[in-house]
Amino acid sequence: MKTAKAKFIVSTCIWTQEDGWDMESVYNTACGQASQFEDGTPEDNRFVYCPYCGHPIEVVMAPKKIWEEEEDENVTNAHA
Repeated sequence: MKTAKAKFIVSTCIWTQEDGWDMESVYNTACGQASQFEDGTPEDNRFVYCPYCGHPIEVVMAPKKIWEEEEDENVTNAHA
Protein backbone atom coordinates (compact mmCIF):
# COMPACT_ATOMS: atom_id res chain seq x y z
CA MET A 1 0.00 0.00 0.00
CA LYS A 2 1.32 3.42 -0.97
CA THR A 3 1.15 6.22 1.52
CA ALA A 4 0.36 9.70 0.38
CA LYS A 5 2.80 12.39 1.33
CA ALA A 6 1.27 15.65 2.37
CA LYS A 7 2.55 18.67 0.54
CA PHE A 8 2.55 21.90 2.41
CA ILE A 9 2.87 25.15 0.61
CA VAL A 10 4.05 27.85 2.95
CA SER A 11 3.51 31.23 1.45
CA THR A 12 4.95 34.33 3.00
CA CYS A 13 3.40 37.70 3.60
CA ILE A 14 5.76 40.26 2.12
CA TRP A 15 6.08 43.43 4.18
CA THR A 16 7.43 46.31 2.09
CA GLN A 17 8.95 49.30 3.83
CA GLU A 18 7.64 52.70 2.69
CA ASP A 19 10.32 54.77 1.03
CA GLY A 20 9.19 58.27 1.96
CA TRP A 21 11.53 60.14 4.32
CA ASP A 22 8.76 60.47 6.89
CA MET A 23 7.29 56.99 6.36
CA GLU A 24 10.27 54.68 6.99
CA SER A 25 8.57 53.11 10.01
CA VAL A 26 5.55 52.02 7.92
CA TYR A 27 5.38 48.60 6.25
CA ASN A 28 2.69 47.65 3.72
CA THR A 29 1.72 44.00 3.84
CA ALA A 30 0.94 41.68 0.94
CA CYS A 31 -2.38 40.87 2.61
CA GLY A 32 -3.52 44.49 2.29
CA GLN A 33 -2.72 45.92 5.71
CA ALA A 34 -0.09 48.31 7.06
CA SER A 35 1.94 48.33 10.27
CA GLN A 36 3.99 51.07 11.85
CA PHE A 37 6.76 50.65 14.40
CA GLU A 38 7.93 53.29 16.86
CA ASP A 39 11.44 51.85 16.77
CA GLY A 40 13.20 49.33 14.55
CA THR A 41 12.07 46.85 11.95
CA PRO A 42 9.58 43.99 12.17
CA GLU A 43 12.51 41.68 12.98
CA ASP A 44 13.75 44.05 15.71
CA ASN A 45 10.26 43.90 17.21
CA ARG A 46 10.21 40.08 17.00
CA PHE A 47 7.52 39.84 14.35
CA VAL A 48 7.80 36.43 12.69
CA TYR A 49 4.23 35.84 11.54
CA CYS A 50 1.86 38.39 10.07
CA PRO A 51 -0.79 39.22 12.67
CA TYR A 52 -3.31 39.82 9.87
CA CYS A 53 -3.03 36.67 7.73
CA GLY A 54 -0.84 34.37 9.84
CA HIS A 55 1.81 33.69 7.19
CA PRO A 56 5.54 34.03 7.87
CA ILE A 57 6.79 37.56 7.24
CA GLU A 58 9.34 38.39 4.55
CA VAL A 59 10.58 41.97 4.85
CA VAL A 60 11.61 44.03 1.82
CA MET A 61 13.50 47.15 2.86
CA ALA A 62 13.20 50.36 0.88
CA PRO A 63 16.32 51.23 -1.12
CA LYS A 64 18.68 53.74 0.44
CA LYS A 65 18.29 57.28 -0.76
CA ILE A 66 21.16 59.32 -2.16
CA TRP A 67 21.35 61.55 0.93
CA GLU A 68 21.47 58.50 3.24
CA GLU A 69 24.42 57.08 1.30
CA GLU A 70 26.20 60.43 1.54
CA GLU A 71 25.59 60.54 5.31
CA ASP A 72 27.01 57.01 5.67
CA GLU A 73 30.13 58.04 3.70
CA ASN A 74 30.57 61.19 5.83
CA VAL A 75 30.41 59.16 9.04
CA THR A 76 32.89 56.62 7.71
CA ASN A 77 35.29 59.36 6.55
CA ALA A 78 35.01 61.18 9.89
CA HIS A 79 36.20 58.08 11.73
CA ALA A 80 39.12 57.41 9.37
